[in-house]
Amino acid sequence: RKRPTIGTHAPCTFPCWGRTLAMFAAGCRAPVQGISEVPTAWHGAFLPPPVQVTKIAGKNEGLTASRGLRKGETIFTEKPVASFSLSSTPHCSHCCRSLVTASHVRERLAQVHPGNDACTDCVAGESVSFARLDACWPELEAVSCTRCEESTYCSNHCMKAAAGYHALLCVGTESQEGTQERLALQDYVDAVSETADCLVKIKTFPGLVVKLVAMMLADARAAAAAEMGDEGPRESDPEIRSSEAGLDNDEDKKTQSLLEDAHEKVLAGMVGVEAAALPDYDYIGFRDAMARGMRLSEGERGWLRVTVVQTVFAVLCANAIRARPSCPFETYVKTLRATTPAQERMSMLDEVVGACRAVCRDSELPANRIDHAMWEVFGTEAACIYRLQCKCNHDCDANAQSVTYTLQDCTLDLVASKDIRAGSEICITYVDPEHTAGRRKRALKEMHGFECACNRCAANE
Repeated sequence: RKRPTIGTHAPCTFPCWGRTLAMFAAGCRAPVQGISEVPTAWHGAFLPPPVQVTKIAGKNEGLTASRGLRKGETIFTEKPVASFSLSSTPHCSHCCRSLVTASHVRERLAQVHPGNDACTDCVAGESVSFARLDACWPELEAVSCTRCEESTYCSNHCMKAAAGYHALLCVGTESQEGTQERLALQDYVDAVSETADCLVKIKTFPGLVVKLVAMMLADARAAAAAEMGDEGPRESDPEIRSSEAGLDNDEDKKTQSLLEDAHEKVLAGMVGVEAAALPDYDYIGFRDAMARGMRLSEGERGWLRVTVVQTVFAVLCANAIRARPSCPFETYVKTLRATTPAQERMSMLDEVVGACRAVCRDSELPANRIDHAMWEVFGTEAACIYRLQCKCNHDCDANAQSVTYTLQDCTLDLVASKDIRAGSEICITYVDPEHTAGRRKRALKEMHGFECACNRCAANE
């Protein structure tokens, strides 16, 4: 039996609970090649989300509630199609989870607080440290690509999930020429990001575009290999073959057809902004840098037109959001609190507060700001795109909000911020609702390319 389409509220049938639960425990991410058949959005215990994708009058598609939703209810949870981070904090190259370890924490503390003899802020006999750091800080078995050692992952699962598109971007190629071309692509993306708009989200778009295009190419190559009866690289092979030579030039039309299918699979009908709202980039130069860096065949180059690159950028401008995965510091504090006897708990937490203030170089840092301050030091931030959440239209008086800080990867919860009646549209806000109507309108016009006509803006509230 086929699974129901995501976005419909129907009984959900899974062919194998064991496999599904295993995927859920690992993050419900896609297999190595192609797009996942497992739903990336769910409600509660693997139920289809109680929403429907509906044509909204005067708009494009939108989400409506298929039943009544209560304020505070999680409407659905969703994994991103792709995520990309420019964070200098060690993080997983696939899911952007922070990979900061207890050793990193000690190194950071040593840099800013070298000890009583070297630190002028120390009081005689004072000791600054994170209580029971090794016992309570979450440790990960991080793994790196065995060819380039530049891409690091939080697990073997993430490394395998990234293998298809990473093969097109890995700098550990067999030829020096291939390595230089891919390093040049990295440098080009970094340069474009540095000259981008000051918004953090915009700075991540070039890297996210490269990742999405590589996903499309990997999916098309896997489909071509399957049609030819070639099993291709297996999931268990960490050194997945890069297929640098591309596909046979005699198969250009077939190649482009497969790439069009892959393009539709990855972006799944997502709507982009108008051309006037696109960032001011050299799209021809960007396309050429990707074609050289990924060493595309003639058929693949013919598909990767400037308009394709602009389309991906347009989709990101309309739909990508900033995700802030939870910081390992939060897990550390929870574990410390749970494993420390009640009579020792306050002294332990006071010790942690002192260490946090030392790391942040702020002796007056309020205790209620420490979580955020430590996220700035040890957390990550990423630009992400979600297949179902992106169907939510904007309203300055939104009835739902996207939450991304509850798990350590970029998993998103869409949460009802008001009671929502069955059949009502589910809307989020694309801008800060506390800003004035004029400021909100300008931001929406510049970033998303449309004039807001919601009730709040109409009333100039």
